[in-house]
Amino acid sequence: MTAFVARAQQDTIVGWTFPTGNPTDTIANAGIVGNTGARTLRVEGGGAATLAMIAGDGTFAAQATNWDNGDSTKCWSIKFKAEGYHDLLLYSKQKSDATDFGPKDWKVQYKWGAIPWTDITSGAITCTNDWTGGVITALSIPIAVPAGTSIYIRWIMTSNTATNSADVLAAGKSAIDNIVVMGTADLPVAMGDTIIGFNFADSTDHEFNADFGLVGNLTYDIRAEDTAGTTRTLTYTNGAADFAATTTEWNDGADIKYWSIKFKADGYKDMKVWSKQRSGGATPGPKYWKLQCRLSGGDWEDVPGGNITVANDWTTGVVDSLQLPATLDNPGTTSIYVRWVMTSNKSTAADSADVLSTGISKIDDIVVTGTLSGVGISTVIYENNVSMYPNPCNDVLHIESSEGIVTTEIYNMLGAKVYTTSMESQNININVKDFDSGLYIVILHFANESKVVSRKVLIP
Repeated sequence: MTAFVARAQQDTIVGWTFPTGNPTDTIANAGIVGNTGARTLRVEGGGAATLAMIAGDGTFAAQATNWDNGDSTKCWSIKFKAEGYHDLLLYSKQKSDATDFGPKDWKVQYKWGAIPWTDITSGAITCTNDWTGGVITALSIPIAVPAGTSIYIRWIMTSNTATNSADVLAAGKSAIDNIVVMGTADLPVAMGDTIIGFNFADSTDHEFNADFGLVGNLTYDIRAEDTAGTTRTLTYTNGAADFAATTTEWNDGADIKYWSIKFKADGYKDMKVWSKQRSGGATPGPKYWKLQCRLSGGDWEDVPGGNITVANDWTTGVVDSLQLPATLDNPGTTSIYVRWVMTSNKSTAADSADVLSTGISKIDDIVVTGTLSGVGISTVIYENNVSMYPNPCNDVLHIESSEGIVTTEIYNMLGAKVYTTSMESQNININVKDFDSGLYIVILHFANESKVVSRKVLIP
């Protein structure tokens, strides 16, 4: 197995270490929620054979054939999200076959948002017939603030030359292993954490799920519905920045039809909401709206100052840092609902005619923030003064802190505690050689019992 030495305080955002050799290993086996178990390693560019699993640099690796005539077209590729992370680093290993010689020359490229495929500086790769040649170590991915937009990485051929210096044949084999993307988690902001957010930057997300926020909220979607519980199909159209959620059939919708979101905010208070709405121009949608909220099982209540007038632009129907009622503070595990409901059937047309069934309403850039109850800026200080490395790690995990750690616990992804120690120290060393491969959660307790820091570590 290979241990990647990454910068301290970095988490695994997505990873493929192919631990079992099963076909399902093409799906990410490590990373943050939304990436692990969901993102697939692909071979693209046409003509590639079905992926096979072979012996890798530790456990197994993915291998494919049909790389002939693949210069600038055929590639390995991955997709992932990295909301809340910065300083992204890429690790990978590639090799050819010693008999069926595969491509020798490659480069790493990325794309995200409106940025097309772009070369990554120092991303040129020269493969050999073993795992020592085509190695990428801590390659910086030049994306500063990924937000909820999907990021794409590909390893693309840059010539048709095989590792034996002849042309690559259809039988030529390329293998890839130990793909890991690391990142440093953004620190919480004193003004409040993002509880849930939608920016609709990824138009392939047909479920219209939240793009960022607390982990448990990322599976919640936005809906266009009515008081009878009927929902309508959403589409992506041009938004305030990239895309927006869009739908029609707002006719006869006063006090009945609305946009709505659901989320949980256990331990949060002082919640605020942001959003943008607009009409459809040639097919005008509703002009007048208001913001309402409720706890699960409760009644809808108006949000003070939540009346909204929409026009055919993104500057009129804006909600900016609107305070939600204190009745929502510290809701425990009870769900919170927020909705943007029509208050009349008037459209944004010049003559204020009633909204027709073809009338369009769009919504974009929805964010709900809150302040964690009982936690102040000291939480940031604790987070910022804990280092854990290397990550991934298959030998000794080092943990350093400016404050004394009194208890260290490690849990696997099934929630089972696999390690604990109560020795107080600012430097903890843990031998993880006998741990099973996988992602683990490290939880650190300090002398001040209200302070807890968690980190993720990948054991390849």
